[in-house]
Amino acid sequence: MYATGLFERVNLELEGDANNLDVVYYIKETGARSVNVGGNYSADQGIIGTLNYSDRNIGGINENLNVNLQLSRRDINFDGRFTSPYRENDPDRLGYSINAFRKRQISDTFDSDIKLANGDKVREGKIGGSVSFQRPIDGWNTSLGFNYTRVSISDREGKITANDAQNNPLTKSGSGIDDLATVSLNATKDMRDNAFNPTQGSVLKLSTEQSLPFGQGEISMNRLRADYTQYVPVKLFESSQSQVFAFNVQAGTIIGDLPPYETFNLGGSNSVRGYDAGDVGSGRSYVLASAEYRFPIPILDSLGGVLFADFATDLGSGDTVIGNPAGVRGKPGEGFGYGAGLRLNSPLGLIRADYGLNDQGESKVHFGIGHRF
Repeated sequence: MYATGLFERVNLELEGDANNLDVVYYIKETGARSVNVGGNYSADQGIIGTLNYSDRNIGGINENLNVNLQLSRRDINFDGRFTSPYRENDPDRLGYSINAFRKRQISDTFDSDIKLANGDKVREGKIGGSVSFQRPIDGWNTSLGFNYTRVSISDREGKITANDAQNNPLTKSGSGIDDLATVSLNATKDMRDNAFNPTQGSVLKLSTEQSLPFGQGEISMNRLRADYTQYVPVKLFESSQSQVFAFNVQAGTIIGDLPPYETFNLGGSNSVRGYDAGDVGSGRSYVLASAEYRFPIPILDSLGGVLFADFATDLGSGDTVIGNPAGVRGKPGEGFGYGAGLRLNSPLGLIRADYGLNDQGESKVHFGIGHRF
């Protein structure tokens, strides 16, 4: 029931005796629909307005629609996804998901020290879509996806640019525009007790994504990734709420062509905290390991704390990327971060705030939605 995403709380009690036993469920539904309007300020784009619409139970049959729109003076970005899940009571019908997106942002691979000839920062534009089909196989949740993205590299005004200031190509085609079409296969073994706030169990994710060489760039590459997380309940102090040790290790590599914008970028709120996004490394391969101790804070039932440590390395693969953007920026290739954070259960979901220190003596505050893993 938790896995449907429709319930905030599910508890059960057993009533009766061995000859006449009743199972009683106590449930609390989450709000199916939400509209959130907000905004922020970016030194690059100015004021950015955001609109998010979510419906997690279309037609009362758990179909899901999520649309995110961002508006600024220079750009319109959007990301929309519709999902109709696989249903065990109709095993011959596949679940499916349809996604369409447009986004343009400063590159995590080519930021800061790598500039264009006119002095602008490198901006990656991506527009495209995907369709995927899902069904369980022998206890694994599997999906087969077909994805297309047109990637363009441009300056602040949107002018397509093929090379950086040092004349290194920024795309595989050398024109500033690439076509990236892929077929992806994903498999997940999920043994968690709760998909949104797990306290025990594990989850293993495996994926492979093969590109089809056509269009600009004729990219031929295969991306392999593995991701494993274990949750262990503990009780280091007396509390009615759960305490958890959570461990995550993941790794990936790319075989074949490697467009610079497809590198594994290490560092940031979803990688090594204490570093800015991409500041640890940008490489063909990576390993990332993280550990967290999650605990309640008695002041408020909806407030929790976390102690964390993260480590990542590009396995010395930074110089295999076209133009060696990691070397030009002086990225170390591996990094360690540690710190503490707060978790707040809010109507918008779990909000996290982390303060991280890194092995270079720097610090960073990170914000996000949901647990880090």
